Order: sequence, then C-alpha cells, then structure tokens
Amino acid sequence: MAFPGQTLIVSLTSEVCNGDFAVVQTPGRTYARRIGMDKADPSRIALESMPSTNARVPQTHFVPRSSATLNKIIGVLFDETMPARSQDEAIPASTSAILSQVTAAAIVAGDSAFPVAPDKGRVLLGRAPDISQLAGRILAFVTRQDIHSSEHFAYLKRLGKQMPGNSSVYYLENVGQSGEGEFVQFPDSGDMVAGISIVDDMWKVHGTIF
Repeated sequence: MAFPGQTLIVSLTSEVCNGDFAVVQTPGRTYARRIGMDKADPSRIALESMPSTNARVPQTHFVPRSSATLNKIIGVLFDETMPARSQDEAIPASTSAILSQVTAAAIVAGDSAFPVAPDKGRVLLGRAPDISQLAGRILAFVTRQDIHSSEHFAYLKRLGKQMPGNSSVYYLENVGQSGEGEFVQFPDSGDMVAGISIVDDMWKVHGTIF
C-alpha cells in the first residue's frame, strides 16, 4: 500500500469497515494495516497484511477493539522522506512537501493499477521533469498510435528502461496486479519507430486518493 517514507492520508471521521486500510493506534504501538472485523467476536479486530513474498512482512494478529483508535486511510502521497527510527508502522506527520508540486488530478478508470490506484480513485499529478530523472517513477501518459491518429489513450505506468539502440523508445512497466507493460516513444528524443505508440503528454504521479 505504501513504502517507507511515503505519507498516508487519513480521515478522522470516516467509518472503518471490514477490509479497509487504517492507521491503528494502540497503547503500545501504531500500525498501518488492512482491518478484519470478526462478526462472531466484535470485541477484537484483525490487523492484516497484504499478501507478499517478502519474509519480513508482519504477520496478521488481533488487538482488542476497545483499546484501538482507527483512522481510515484514504490516500497515499509518494514522498521520499527519511522517516525517524521507530517501532511503529506509521508516525504522525502534519505536512508533506510534495503537496506543493500537485497541479492537477485525474480519475482512474479500470483496475490495472490496483492496489496503487484503484478504479474510480484519483491520482494527484504534477508536471514531469526531464525524463532522465524519472526512471522507476509512476507516471500518467497520454499517447496516440501514430502522428496521424486523433484518438488518444491515457494510462498509469512505471517508466522502465530505454530500448537498446534507440534513445526515443522506453518500456513502460505495469504498476498493478493486472495489465501489461508496453513500449512507447518520445518524439523529441530521437528517430521515430513505426508501430510504437507516441507519447503526447506525461505527468508525474505524486499520490493517490482511494
């Protein structure tokens, strides 16, 4: 859901339901987890982890509902701050430097970017710097099939590597659990290649609102 150094956006008023992500404050520790509600035993809640092949992912465990404060996570800002050393999974933050770079927003259509950006959620966008600074970043692209086409396509992808031997063509990696990667070309970066979509516009994704 989020990497170390990124900022979680929470709601202090939204109801937390089964399956929601939330920041959970307990007397001993603060967690950022998916919430499991046990109808058979409403006195406790499960703090679940997303499925992962990483052996260091914390195990699901239960805490008493009466001693936990839950704040629903409604978004993530893709900061790159250095978090303070802490045993907590989330620490309080009152501001985010990345907010000043947000200049636009877009609504997500489809689930190819889930869970980074769910269907009908919103992504927070800013103007992209030079492409040389964007390797591995999540970007919003607007493309067309060729210079004569008037039909445009928009999608979220992670900027991958250049095609060997052609500085204008890059591979775009999928960011979610479904969908596929593809090659695109930037018309100002070199010779055009037939059959590869052309990038007309590009935005850096600074965050997502669920």
